[in-house]
Amino acid sequence: MIRDVSILDLLLPFNLLRKIISMKSIIILSLLFSLVLVGCESDDMSTSFDKEKHPISFVVKYPSFYAEETRAISETEDGICSLVDETDIRVQIGGELAKGKVAADGTVTLERPLYWPKETGNSIQAIIGYDRVTSQNEELDYYMIANVTADATDEVIELDMKHQWAKIRINILDGDYINVAGVDGIELYTRYYKRGSRFIYCKMKKINERYFDINVVPDTYESLKLKIYIGDNVLDVVLEKSVTMEAGKAYVFDVKLMAQKM
Repeated sequence: MIRDVSILDLLLPFNLLRKIISMKSIIILSLLFSLVLVGCESDDMSTSFDKEKHPISFVVKYPSFYAEETRAISETEDGICSLVDETDIRVQIGGELAKGKVAADGTVTLERPLYWPKETGNSIQAIIGYDRVTSQNEELDYYMIANVTADATDEVIELDMKHQWAKIRINILDGDYINVAGVDGIELYTRYYKRGSRFIYCKMKKINERYFDINVVPDTYESLKLKIYIGDNVLDVVLEKSVTMEAGKAYVFDVKLMAQKM
């Protein structure tokens, strides 16, 4: 049986093929358009924070020494710390190190700017002072460290410093014959064993008529000995046979002055 075939019948496969190709073209164009949009959005995100245009700003928060869990030891009449203006600081982030100064209000000014190495999870370390004990009759020595993890931001980063040393405070009490005002100075001499046996012979800072302070490496000390200077007299005193000190804590020793002994 022979069926008549029209020209339309002959063109049908071609029309169908054309429609399929046209639909595929539309889908491909749609995908390409979507990729272009995503690419534009990614470019916007990557350029939204240009690290080279955003140097990091810092402010220092000073810690207290604590004689007890809740009792902070003040080193000045109106503050917790006797650090003066223009205190040296070192700040490091992403392998970059910069030195600078800390103002009395805690504001940090670096010798050169530091920038964010990446957008998230940046590790920052700041150090004040050096891990060595010297005489402190003029200024107290400090060794503080702050470790901060921060994301890239224009906001000021707070460096919450933590004491790495302990404090010894001598509290001079009135005695029967010698009063507090008669003490000219106090020296501490003792031995500790951190990083090998070390001997300390350092002058203490006079905070007021009663308090004499010194900041020391936290460790176990075999003895705490004092030389107390009163006019032409020098008194030798042993406070403790052995004492273990922890970082950030203050150890207060009361000393009562007598004419012949203490």
